[in-house]
Amino acid sequence: MADLDIYVGRRSEFAKAGYYTLSHLLPGLAKAGLSYRVRDRFEPFEKAHSAVMHVDLTELPPPFVSIHEAYPRCVNGRARTISRLLYSKLRLARDDDFDGPVIVKTVLNHRGLPELHHEKTRSPVSLLGHVVRRLLIPDYIAKVCPPYQVHSSLSGVSEEAWSDQRLIVEKFAPGRIELPVIKYRYEFFLDIGLNTRATFDSLLCEPSKVESFDVVDDLPASVTAVRRQLKLDFGAIDYFVTGDEALVIDANKTTSLTAAWIQDFPALSRYLERATQRLIEFVSRG
Repeated sequence: MADLDIYVGRRSEFAKAGYYTLSHLLPGLAKAGLSYRVRDRFEPFEKAHSAVMHVDLTELPPPFVSIHEAYPRCVNGRARTISRLLYSKLRLARDDDFDGPVIVKTVLNHRGLPELHHEKTRSPVSLLGHVVRRLLIPDYIAKVCPPYQVHSSLSGVSEEAWSDQRLIVEKFAPGRIELPVIKYRYEFFLDIGLNTRATFDSLLCEPSKVESFDVVDDLPASVTAVRRQLKLDFGAIDYFVTGDEALVIDANKTTSLTAAWIQDFPALSRYLERATQRLIEFVSRG
């Protein structure tokens, strides 16, 4: 019997995806003499003492919802959804009186790409349908998983975007469309956390466009409130600071880390070391 059960949407995909934060913690677990299994379904007669729910989808599918009840301890077991509709304070309606920049983005996390990938790998028939649609429909991926778009005002939002229930329109949290952009991020694993501020030469803050990276001590109450609301034990929350207000724009429960960032920014590698030790303690308690 393993010491830790890790629940994922698809085992083969998790094994290939070395970019997850959890993937960086597991080698330390093995070095400590603790074992883990990656599982995509619940088997009640072969349980470890503890578990981590790591299903990379915005909504936790029904087969996974009650698994945490079978374990004395389960990281993110109660985190059923990270839908932006639950926590967004920036959402706009078509007739709102707002004259600043706006962003159009998906309700689903990461453009809904994890959901698309999950669907196509469900069965050979699903995969074949995906391949056929990609061949027949121009820009198929962009159509089903729309890229985020920033507009200087509400007038730039298309009628199609307003009527598409997959999308929401929000105030663009930085408040302006001039570069650079300063974004904050709170990474956490149980009681281990890292709060940072990064400067980007990009409106959408692509990791390759980072210019500076610093640790920040003060964590806004509005950020911890979103963590509590979504019942997150492990994840990351992105936010912007405008004046005295911290505005959450994204919450994630299956976080990833850019390899170059780990090499370039020592604070990240130290966070991984501390989170690894905390995972070892968490599993060892069994």
